[in-house]
Amino acid sequence: MDTMNDPNFFANNSLLCGLQIQVPCPEELSPTKPLKDENKERWFLWEGVMIGYSFGFIIVVGILYHIGTRFHLRTVIALYLDSLVSMQSMEPIVMTSTILTPLFRIRSLMLLDMAGNHIQDCCHWERVICSTRFHLRTVIALYLDSLVSMQSMEPIVMTSTILTPLFRIRSLMLLDMAGNHIQGELPGDAFANLSKLVYLDLKNNFFNGSISSQLFHLRYLQYLDLSSNSFHGILIGEEGSLQNSRVLNLEENSLVGNVPKEIGNMKRSWKYWTLRDNFLSKKIPIFIGSLSNITSLELISNNKLTGRIPSSIKKLKKLETLQFKNNLLSGEIPSWLFNIKSMKRLFLGGNHLTWNSNAKITPKCMLSHLYMKSCGLTGEIPYWISEQKTLEFLDLSKNKLEGIYPQWLVEMEVGSIILSDNSLKGSLPPHLFNSRSLSILSLSRNNFSGELPNNIGELPKCIGQISTRQVLNLRNTTLQGSIPDGIFNLRSLRIHDLSSNSLVGNIPAEFGNLVGMIEIPKKTSLIHDFDTILIKFNDLTVNWKKSKQALSSHNLELYSLLDLLMNQLCGKVPASLGKLKGLKLLNISHNILSGKVPLSIGDMESLESLDLSHNKLSGLIP
Repeated sequence: MDTMNDPNFFANNSLLCGLQIQVPCPEELSPTKPLKDENKERWFLWEGVMIGYSFGFIIVVGILYHIGTRFHLRTVIALYLDSLVSMQSMEPIVMTSTILTPLFRIRSLMLLDMAGNHIQDCCHWERVICSTRFHLRTVIALYLDSLVSMQSMEPIVMTSTILTPLFRIRSLMLLDMAGNHIQGELPGDAFANLSKLVYLDLKNNFFNGSISSQLFHLRYLQYLDLSSNSFHGILIGEEGSLQNSRVLNLEENSLVGNVPKEIGNMKRSWKYWTLRDNFLSKKIPIFIGSLSNITSLELISNNKLTGRIPSSIKKLKKLETLQFKNNLLSGEIPSWLFNIKSMKRLFLGGNHLTWNSNAKITPKCMLSHLYMKSCGLTGEIPYWISEQKTLEFLDLSKNKLEGIYPQWLVEMEVGSIILSDNSLKGSLPPHLFNSRSLSILSLSRNNFSGELPNNIGELPKCIGQISTRQVLNLRNTTLQGSIPDGIFNLRSLRIHDLSSNSLVGNIPAEFGNLVGMIEIPKKTSLIHDFDTILIKFNDLTVNWKKSKQALSSHNLELYSLLDLLMNQLCGKVPASLGKLKGLKLLNISHNILSGKVPLSIGDMESLESLDLSHNKLSGLIP
């Protein structure tokens, strides 16, 4: 709570006093003298301190004695444990390699002899798979992912030299070293020894330098994931040598240049290809349409691809995911994209694309995700979307949509709906808030009018008292009336923004019962089945960690906020808000609240930002 000492958080409350704003309080508001019970508590405190010092003294003396006798300690430096087990006995003892584990704790050990004990070989170890073909036991797979935890007090730093012994295992077909935070460059020619490699996963490390060309000449390699590293350099076309490759993931690196034309050689094999979050430029090549078996194509974010969407993509009959968002693409969005029957996820937002509102769209696909932010949509929300019965995610924000919120969209059980920054008008449909699936609703900066529906948060009897809605953003939508009681049925609500409206009445004490804000957030999955898709909610911008940040699908689970800024709310600040221990931001400024600041605000242990300014609060600041 030290961050709450900024006097601006309490500004324009003429009757407040306290150290935070350097306004002295009158005698009657000064802290009272301790009562007898409080004196008693202080005595117990001093007793505890005295006892603690006594025990502390004894412990320190013990440590000093231990240090003083250090050179007289008897430490184990050698273990001769050879031939402990006889295989001639009637019931031979079988020892596995786990018997070595306790020995690894003897840091003083200088000699260890475990010969002749018939300890079973490495093929019985965890994370190791061996083949028994022709009665030969050879290592064919190593699952060595996530061996290192960065959460430990002294994180282990590994360099790329740790791979050197592995390059001697010529029988290796699978190697997974993901998530170990390994640093350094990949050895240039060492992969030539692993000629049988089929699967290689090195994602989520700190590898840098250029990608070894040897990787692209492994004839049996089908799966290659080098994502989330720091590889740099130009793509020179070596990737086209992976004739048997099914998956190539190079996302979140610093690769530059054009999409190599050699990629067109991968006509039959590739199913998944992503280069997102790199620095590619120029146009999407026409030959991309020759990748006939590809199911996922991602060239998004930080790339600067220009030009039009090539018509050759219509040849990709197996395409399920197309991600071109956040580039510099231009031209009209082709209607034939919706004729690719296999298409499930379409992401085109964040470009300079335009939309033909007169085009007659009769989709042959059944989408689960549609992202068309800033795509120049005009008129009413397109009716053809109503035919997408499996839709889970819809983002049509930052367009020029008009008209009312359609009833057909209310009846579709969509999990996330983002329609902010349009010109939608009218009242919000009452049944919108009865959806069983709706988890994220963002309608900010539209022209909606009227009151919030009284039934907001009401639940069908068939699902009892459970609601999954976690984000409700109705910022700046010209809503009127009071905050409806039904909101407090949304027990999972974690982000609630009703700022910049015309709401009146008191702040309900029931806000203190919202479980999603009471519980301290854990790293759980908020948005399900996103297939590693990162969505940034730019209208959910918060002042977090001393900078403005747009919340995304990757950090929503870490944040909780309640924003009632700039309404006409009156009455006292409810003490029940102190129960919201998971809340990080509380903004109730620019209202007409009165009375004292409740002491319970100090119980909000996760609070990072508090704004009570521009009200009529009085009394001592806690």
